[in-house]
Amino acid sequence: THQELDSPAMPSRVWEQLAGDIFLANYNLPLWFWAESDSLYLLDFWHGFNPETRFLFLYASPQQALMDAIQQGVRSPEALESVLEDWYQRTQLILRFYLRHPQCSLLIATHEASLRSNVYLELLASTWQLPLTTTKITAPTQPEDPLLYYLACQFLEGHPQALSLHAEACSSLPGPLGEPIPEEPEIRIALSRYLDLNQEVQDRSGECQQLIDCLQEARTVEATLQDSLNTQMTEQAALQNKLEQLAQDTKQQQNQCEEAESENELILVQLHQTQEELEQYILRLQAMEKYQQQQNARLLCVLEQHPAYWEYSEVQIQLLGNDASGQHVQWHFSEVWLGERLIPKLRFQTVHRQGQAGIIIQRTAEPHLLLRWPAAWASAEELPCIPVNGPTNKGNNALLSALGTTDWNTLLQLVKKLTSWLEHADRQWPEGMDITGLRHSLPALAQTLKRWPTVLRYDSVQLRETTQQATYHGLEIELHNLQLNDQNWPELCYRFATVDEFDQPFGQNPRLEFPKALHNVLESWFAESNDSRGQRLELRFAHPDAMDTRVWNALSGNDRLLITALLVSLPAQLEALQQGSIMDLPWQDWQKMAGTIRNILAHNTLATTSQTGQE
Repeated sequence: THQELDSPAMPSRVWEQLAGDIFLANYNLPLWFWAESDSLYLLDFWHGFNPETRFLFLYASPQQALMDAIQQGVRSPEALESVLEDWYQRTQLILRFYLRHPQCSLLIATHEASLRSNVYLELLASTWQLPLTTTKITAPTQPEDPLLYYLACQFLEGHPQALSLHAEACSSLPGPLGEPIPEEPEIRIALSRYLDLNQEVQDRSGECQQLIDCLQEARTVEATLQDSLNTQMTEQAALQNKLEQLAQDTKQQQNQCEEAESENELILVQLHQTQEELEQYILRLQAMEKYQQQQNARLLCVLEQHPAYWEYSEVQIQLLGNDASGQHVQWHFSEVWLGERLIPKLRFQTVHRQGQAGIIIQRTAEPHLLLRWPAAWASAEELPCIPVNGPTNKGNNALLSALGTTDWNTLLQLVKKLTSWLEHADRQWPEGMDITGLRHSLPALAQTLKRWPTVLRYDSVQLRETTQQATYHGLEIELHNLQLNDQNWPELCYRFATVDEFDQPFGQNPRLEFPKALHNVLESWFAESNDSRGQRLELRFAHPDAMDTRVWNALSGNDRLLITALLVSLPAQLEALQQGSIMDLPWQDWQKMAGTIRNILAHNTLATTSQTGQE
């Protein structure tokens, strides 16, 4: 597995002892070495273990890496992406180490090393005073495919990071011995190679056609033999029938078979008739669906032209009276439509005073107007959707902020529909009802809800998996139908986890993990980590107030907003999971860790904002 570039793996003390044994066993040798590509992830370990160790890096260009992979059997662009990613990570490891330790490391191009081996042997011998003897080495010859090289260059055009890293590597090669960045391959050479290959394919096509002709002749002979065999089988069957007719028992069995065959034929006829009827039903159903779609389109057009129209079977209005909060009116709608939902019974109150209005939603028999009542009001019979001055997480405002995506949009639609309906409704209102004040205050309520501060909303939360492995503890949380401002996502699945040493209390190193599947949700997602749990973006924190600002600063503004909103709603997510879970988990510890992450994020983001303002 690829290691993290900023925190390379360090072997345990057992492996340090084994490494010491290797060095002691070769101590008396004038020169000894080893070559292993996966040692790239232990460069800092070997350098720290023995500062006298020298490192020779053979560098291959991204074009050569792609061509080698294609020649070795890679057949898909996705696989080439993986090859390029592996090249990129390994080259980064090499360059970072080489630039930090130029005295004990040397970077040379693979192609140059194979063509001018004696020159590089002399360079190694003189640079590091090594007992090397130059010998005549024949460079391996392999014909270069211009077409393959051209395609590799074209593929790299879409990967500027790889080209930039290649340029950086070439600039780090030693003096005039370095490998220059190759120029764009000439299209004429690549085209000539393609025409040669095409001619070769055509030549082979003629040979294939000859084989096909031979195969066709063989099939003709096979068909003739099969006809002869069928004739023999038919004659044999006729003889068998004559023998069976000689015995009465056999004749009786034959009659029974004929009766069964007649029944089968009858069933087959009925089956065909049923199939024909089913096909007719399907055609009629398709026609009805098409007609319904046309009618729905017409209905939507009519509703857009007549926004005041509200479809319901009956409405009852009752003035309840006035109090300090304003005038209360009770509404009962039957068989009412809100969008594409038919609600059998809709009960709510309106309350308005001095240009301000609110709606109190009341429970009814199933189905309810709302899909999910907020947890803090789970046992309440009424939900006061009445905005008040103050924070969005206090009082009635907390209720509005806790509504799920579908329920929030349903509330907006109810206010909009009621406002439009009241403006054009011509009916007898209850005596004493301030219809004018209600007509003026409902639009203000609609504007208040429309300008509601940014809140992450979701319809449901689910605990998909819990993980407890040694020092790692994680919860895999899945949210459905998310909404943040004008953005919507069908689902979002992430991990809330911590990695603690055995002597540390729970939650000292919390983190958020976003798998590769979220690259369409997080616009700046990148593979910050990659191990047995797959590629993921990790945002790590540490008690009391540290966080990985490198990852945070690499995120776009939209992604920071989404992650911040996710953390703000994390306590509510954990509370909902606790209520719906049968698992015995330390929920208080998880809630405490969620609060820790929120405080660390606030501390670091406020500190960054303050520093920016001072600069």
